[in-house]
Amino acid sequence: MVDGQHSEMLFLEKIYYEKYTKKSYSLTSVDLVIDYLFKNINKGVYIDVGCNHPIKFNNTYLLYKRGWSGINIDSDHDSIKLFNKFRINDFNVRNIVSDDENVKELYFYHKRSALNTLSKELVDSRTSKPSKIIEEKSVTLNKIIEGSPYQNSKINLLSVDIENHEFEALKNFNFLKYKVDVLVVESTDTNLKKLEMCNQSLDFITKSKIYNLIIKNNAIPAPLNYKGFPKSVCTSVNHVVCHGIPSENKILNNGDILNVDVTVILDGWHGDSSRMFVAGKTNKKNFNLIKTTYDCLLLGIKKAQPGNFLGDIGYEIQQYTEKKNYSVVRDFCGHGIGKKFHTPPSVLHFGKPGEGPKLVPGMFFTIEPMINIGNWQVKILKDGWTAVTKDKSLSAQFEHTVGITEEGNEIFTLSQNNTDFPIKEI
Repeated sequence: MVDGQHSEMLFLEKIYYEKYTKKSYSLTSVDLVIDYLFKNINKGVYIDVGCNHPIKFNNTYLLYKRGWSGINIDSDHDSIKLFNKFRINDFNVRNIVSDDENVKELYFYHKRSALNTLSKELVDSRTSKPSKIIEEKSVTLNKIIEGSPYQNSKINLLSVDIENHEFEALKNFNFLKYKVDVLVVESTDTNLKKLEMCNQSLDFITKSKIYNLIIKNNAIPAPLNYKGFPKSVCTSVNHVVCHGIPSENKILNNGDILNVDVTVILDGWHGDSSRMFVAGKTNKKNFNLIKTTYDCLLLGIKKAQPGNFLGDIGYEIQQYTEKKNYSVVRDFCGHGIGKKFHTPPSVLHFGKPGEGPKLVPGMFFTIEPMINIGNWQVKILKDGWTAVTKDKSLSAQFEHTVGITEEGNEIFTLSQNNTDFPIKEI
C-alpha cells in the first residue's frame, strides 16, 4: 500500500469511529447505556454521588460533554479540586453522604480514593487496608440538593457509587420531591441484602422498586390519586389491616409483618393482588397467622366454581378462621374488578352457604381475606385511609384476582416461580 492509500484508509477509519462509535468513560460502559436512555434530552440534570474523577471511570462525563450539568459529590478533596478544574459548569461538593447528620468514620485510601468508604464491613473484607480513618460529620443528599442551584430541578439521573453505603445514602432521600428518571446504584452482595432487610424506608421501596417496575411495564399504578390516595401501593404493617400509606418515616423493625397491596391498570384492565412479607425473622405466632390467612385465600378460591354462591366462599373462609381461633374482618371485602377498580359484587369473607349471587362463567372478582389474631373490629385513622385493629392485634391479608370459567376458575395474579407465599416455614 502506498503512503497516499494508507493515509486515506486512516482517514476513513477515523470518520467511521467518530460517526458510528462512542467512547465510554465509565468503568463498565454503563455511561453508554445511560446516554442511550437520554438520547433525546440534550440538557438534562444529573447527581453523581461518589463521582471520584471528572473524566476517568465516570458515569456522567459523556452527558456533560453533551451539555448536561448537575451535582458531583465525593469524599476526597483532591477529586473535587479536579472537578472544579475540568467540570466548571457543575456544582461540585466535597462531603460524605449518609442517611443522617452524624459523625462517621471514613476509611480513607491514599491515591486510591475510589475505595473510600463508610462501611467497616467492606473494609474488613478487603486485603488492602485504609491509609487512615477520618472522623467527620455526614450530610444527607436532600440537604446537598437544597443548597445547590438544582433544588427546584427535575433530576434525570441519580448515580450512587459509594462502596457499600449506597442504601444509607438513599434511605431517606425524598423521591417524591426530587423526581428521578433513572437511578444507577452499585450492587454488591452485602448491599443487596441491606436493601432487602428490615430497616428500609417504605417510600424508597414503593417509589424506586414498585412504581418504576409498573411504569416500565407500560402499566399504571391504580391506587395513586384514586379518591385521593397519595401512593402507588398500600403497605400495611403489623396491626394495620389494610390501606396503609407508605411513609419515609415508617421504618421496619426485625420481625415486623407487612402486607403489600398492588393494583395495576394494563391495557385498560385492573389487576389486584397482595402478599405478606416479613422483615428479617419472625416468630411462630406471627407465621401461623400469615399461613392461616394464605390457607383461607386458597380455600376461598377452591369454592369459586360455577354453580356455587358467593356465600360459599365466605362461609369456607370464616369456618376455617374461627377453627384456628382467629377472626375475619367484616368491614372490608373482595370486589368485582375490570375496567373499573371496584365494581359489584361484594365478596364477603364470612357468611352462610348458598347465599349471595350465583357464580357463573365470565365473572371475575378479588378474594382478599383479612384475618386478625384478636377481635375482628377495626377503626380508620385520621388520614381517612389506614384501617387498624381496634385491639391493636396483628392482622394479615392475601389477595388474588380470580375469574370463573366453564371448568372452574382461573387465578390472574399468580406470582412467577411459585412465590405466592413468599415466607419460609419456621
